[in-house]
Amino acid sequence: MRADFPQTTAVADTLRLSLPRLTIRIVGPADAGLLQGHVRGLARASRQNRFLGGINELTAAELERITHHGAGNIFGLLAETTVLGETAVVGEAIYAVHAAAGTVEFALSVADAWHGRGIGQALIASIELRAARVGSLMLVGEVLRSNDAMLGLAAKTGFVSRRHPDEARLLRLEKVVGAFQGRAPSGWLDGMFRSVAA
Repeated sequence: MRADFPQTTAVADTLRLSLPRLTIRIVGPADAGLLQGHVRGLARASRQNRFLGGINELTAAELERITHHGAGNIFGLLAETTVLGETAVVGEAIYAVHAAAGTVEFALSVADAWHGRGIGQALIASIELRAARVGSLMLVGEVLRSNDAMLGLAAKTGFVSRRHPDEARLLRLEKVVGAFQGRAPSGWLDGMFRSVAA
């Protein structure tokens, strides 16, 4: 399995939401500080939901893994918008391409002050489009049973929740990628998505 997907890493997604502009782009080595700052800025409960346990920040090894996009078929995404003339990180996601299984595994978080503005939906849409580009059939993820916000987002964006095979505290999220349902990926975002060169 190749560790780089040029058609995946060379694209940033710009969305028109209730925000003036939201850009979702691949994380690079220079973004380690931005990503770490976002994680540190999450409320304790939000970090627990995102990482399925208590952490305060990403380890150096985890930052290296996420920011060197494509290493081990793992990619990071940042969601950014402009606040008072400055670029602000309002969300992040990580996804791993498992070519042999035909799946893309993902996890995401949204800055606490930006909940309810469609950023989580936008991140999922971006991941789904990228999954379709590399021929993956399904998005999968893990979520705490107590994470009502993520379970609500998952239901809204077409995921099915199933019992986790190994851990009772978790649920497994599954969604067939839209391109394999005979429709455009994340069709609920029709008219909102356009792709531009990064």
